Amino acid sequence: MPTFQTPGVFIEEINAFPPSVVPVATAVPAFVGHTERAQHQQQPLTGKPFRIASMLEYEQVFGVGPSPKFRLTEAGPLGAPADVTTDQQRLVLTQADGPAGGRYSLYWHMRMYFANGGGACYIVSVGNYTQALSADTLIEGIHVLEHEQEPAMLVVPEAVLLPFDACTRVQQAMLTHCGVDMQNRMAVLDVWAGNKARDASDGDPVARFRQTLPVDQASTQRSYGAAYYPWLHTSVVRPNELGVEHIDTSEVPALGQPLNPMSPLTDAIMAAALKRINLLAPSAAMAGVWAQVDNTRGVWKAPANVGLNQVVAPAVGLSDTDQADLNAPPDGKAVNAIRVFTGKGVRVWGARTLDANNAEWRYINVRRTMTMVEQSLKLACQAWVFEPNDAKTWLKVKHQAENFLNQLWRQGALVGSKPEQSYMVKVGLGITMTDIDIECGLMRLTVALAMLRPAEFILVSFTQQMQKHSL
Repeated sequence: MPTFQTPGVFIEEINAFPPSVVPVATAVPAFVGHTERAQHQQQPLTGKPFRIASMLEYEQVFGVGPSPKFRLTEAGPLGAPADVTTDQQRLVLTQADGPAGGRYSLYWHMRMYFANGGGACYIVSVGNYTQALSADTLIEGIHVLEHEQEPAMLVVPEAVLLPFDACTRVQQAMLTHCGVDMQNRMAVLDVWAGNKARDASDGDPVARFRQTLPVDQASTQRSYGAAYYPWLHTSVVRPNELGVEHIDTSEVPALGQPLNPMSPLTDAIMAAALKRINLLAPSAAMAGVWAQVDNTRGVWKAPANVGLNQVVAPAVGLSDTDQADLNAPPDGKAVNAIRVFTGKGVRVWGARTLDANNAEWRYINVRRTMTMVEQSLKLACQAWVFEPNDAKTWLKVKHQAENFLNQLWRQGALVGSKPEQSYMVKVGLGITMTDIDIECGLMRLTVALAMLRPAEFILVSFTQQMQKHSL
């Protein structure tokens, strides 16, 4: 109550509305991997999350892509696979691992991310191109993101460059980080050896991937992850970025060193090398798709039936029959398909989490929408910490939450023709709390939502109608 000492007329403005709830960001991923450098304004950034908004900014801070090194050898007996085949030559291209071969892919994945609608994101550089790929290093890069609240996705595209067991360790660390430690973001996963068909001679890559997923924590960890198959033939690495100096022909002396840049055989070798380096796992492209859908339609829209940019073709062609086991396997470990459709190009054709048997958390957009609502209300409710735990405070909190959910309903994020059909907010003594709760300083807010689920299966029924004759 103000104290008045001088007679006169005074104006007092009274707040008519409760504090608003600001939706947390959903279109911001965090990428972990190797970069050429990591420095901003003379400050080293290795092992530190750094926010960027464009590919140009990435290059200013983290540099450009690695210089690849391919080794050319003669193919084995007839029937053995060869990358280049002519009447006289059968040759195999092998990209060297680690520092010697420039086998790092984060830079190329960032191009895919921005080409497919990505915007602001975080980069955690775990080292430069002189350091070998390591599961421990990538996992440490994941851990440092525990101090960042904004990222809503986690992407580690270089994990699939590791041996299978090491890749598995990284991906399990991703699921634990998202589904247990943070619970405010989702992991976008790739299938190891996802460039191979499911009937490959060395085993089914999808079945192998599923075997590594946790079983006993299906309702928590797995609902915070989504996986995509197969890998993609892309066009992110341009022909002028790969030259004959990147090809080691010392094991095929007849070709000479360096290659003759004008021969048809050299053209075939360079085309094979370009195709090899342009073969990328899809996780970064999918992070771009998620961000694009969030920004144009909303996080509640399933990130599927969307075309992919700078993609020539999936590495493995899939039919409806092929996709059946991917989408609805008996164990619920769904893997989302990327397919080619006549007249539509390459499209994402799945929107399920890794916990597809769980009706509540089957769909990516449901998991992400609920996470957005949870985190938004959590941050908003911090304003009421240490306020009196009484009916006045409860009413303000209730109105604050209802206003936020009403806005989501108006945007089409919730099911229901009326607000009361879409959400419900409860708080109060005898409603959500007991006297003991209040004595312990506990205020309980209960929110129920009617979540929007995608029309994944559309059934159109036809029947013949008898001809009608007019008299």
